[in-house]
Amino acid sequence: GSRFKDLYLSGGAYLGGTGAANKLDDYEEGTWTPIVEDATGNAASASVTGFYTKVGRIVFATVEATSINTTGLTSSERLYVDGWPFATSNLAGSPNRTASVYANHISFNGGSAMMAVFGNNSSRCAFLNTQDSATHTTLLVSDLTSGTASMEFSIVYEAP
Repeated sequence: GSRFKDLYLSGGAYLGGTGAANKLDDYEEGTWTPIVEDATGNAASASVTGFYTKVGRIVFATVEATSINTTGLTSSERLYVDGWPFATSNLAGSPNRTASVYANHISFNGGSAMMAVFGNNSSRCAFLNTQDSATHTTLLVSDLTSGTASMEFSIVYEAP
């Protein structure tokens, strides 16, 4: 009939077995500063916030970027968000992880949904416009209305 109020472990907890792969010994949460940039690493000025929670190797991260000013970026290059708190793991297949993106003052040619896409062993993501199950268009800097463009998304991915 007794209950624990709090449980503090100095070395972690084993879930579902006693092997090393069953040990949960890593939990972390915090903030980070996303960097909106072009393919060559020129950073846009923007109001950006990022939050993350990491449990083991699984990372849940959110990004909010508003008032994205693309002055100084190359308009014909892909748009990226860089500076993630953890790089992605090297999983087979591409893309590594995807997330739907809410976007404002960003225009694509056709399509109905934008998604954030990580590659393997990457610390930055690109954006695709999904036109159908086989056709995707890459988001370019020129697709943003400079100064008023914004995007918000959350993504779950695996860190190494």
